Amino acid sequence: MAHLAATPVVLAGGATYRVEEMRWWNGSLYAATSNGKIVMIDPATGAITDRLTVSERISAIAEYE
Repeated sequence: MAHLAATPVVLAGGATYRVEEMRWWNGSLYAATSNGKIVMIDPATGAITDRLTVSERISAIAEYE
């Protein structure tokens, strides 16, 4: 379960990984996960969309321009 503005959001699809960090960027909510993914989360439905997968654990998200 992830938390957004003190409102619990149940992640859809039986997510089995730990969210390391969440961050709003450009109007969307992104999370770094313990299994090497950056995902986008719809806080209204809990739907998860994979955006990037790497071979290592991701523990932080930072903006880069």
